[in-house]
Amino acid sequence: MKKGVILNILSLLIMSLSPLINKFSLGYFEPMTAALFNSIFASIFCFLYGLVIKEKIEFIKDKYIWLIGFTNAVGLICLFLSLSFLSPVTVGFLGRFYIIFAIILAVVMLKEKFMKVDVALIVTAVIGTFLFVEKGSELNSYLGIAFALLYTFLFALTNTLVKKKVSSYSSNSILFYNNALSSVFIAVFILIFGGFQTTSFHLEGMFLLFLSAFFSGFLGLLLFYEGLKHIRFSTANLIRSTGPLVVAFYSWWFFPIELTIQNIIGAILLLGSVILVTIKPKKIYGKRERFAS
Repeated sequence: MKKGVILNILSLLIMSLSPLINKFSLGYFEPMTAALFNSIFASIFCFLYGLVIKEKIEFIKDKYIWLIGFTNAVGLICLFLSLSFLSPVTVGFLGRFYIIFAIILAVVMLKEKFMKVDVALIVTAVIGTFLFVEKGSELNSYLGIAFALLYTFLFALTNTLVKKKVSSYSSNSILFYNNALSSVFIAVFILIFGGFQTTSFHLEGMFLLFLSAFFSGFLGLLLFYEGLKHIRFSTANLIRSTGPLVVAFYSWWFFPIELTIQNIIGAILLLGSVILVTIKPKKIYGKRERFAS
C-alpha cells in the first residue's frame, strides 16, 4: 500500500510538470507544431520501452485504432491551443473535468448505470467551472476555455474507445499506435491548415517538448501503472485528483493569476465534485471502473 501511494505521488509530481513545460514550449512553436513533436517523441519512448522490456509492439488490426489516434490527435492540438490562451493553472483545473466526461461517456458508450448522484456531481462541477473561470473574460479567454474543455472531452473519449474496442492489446502497444497515428493525423492537419511555423526554432524548444513527452507520456504513466499494482484504482485517482493544486504550485511563480473569492469557491466545487466521484466508487457507483487521466 505504502509503495503504491509513493509511486502515484511521484507520478503526480512528474506529470504535473507538463502543463508548465508545454506552456514554455509555445514560445518556440505554434500549437500544432508542438502537438506534432510531442506525439512523435511519445511514440519513440513507447517503442524504446518495448525494446527494453523485450515486449514486441503488437500489430493492432482493429480499425478503431485509427479513430482513437484521430481523437487523441485533435485532443492534443486542443491542449496546446488552450495553453496558448490560458495559464497552466487554469488549464490544470479545467482538465479535472475529464472524470465528469468519463462518467457521461461510460453511460452512453459502455452502458453503465447513471445514478442521481451523478447528475448532482456533474451539475456541481459545471457550476464550479463557470465560477472558477468567470472573470469578465475576453474572447481569447473564452476560446481557451472552449479548447480546454474540448481537449478534456476528447481525451476521455479516446480512453473510452480504448476500453471498449482495443483493451485486449498490451498497454504499450496501444500507447505506441495511439501516439504514432496521432503524429500522422497532426501532420495531415498541418499540411491542410498550415501551422508548421516557429517564432524561433531552437533546440531549447525541442528539448522542452522532449521533456514533456517523457514526463507525461512515458515516465509518469509508467509510475502510475506500477503503483496500481499496490493500491486500489480509486485511491490512485484520488491522489491524481489533486493534480491542479500541484500544477498551480509549479506554475504560480511564472504565470500568476489573480483569484477572487468567486474563483476560489468555483475551484473548491470543481475539485470537490471530482474527489467525491473518486473516493466513493463502491457505495455510490457499484463496480464502475475509474478512468485515469
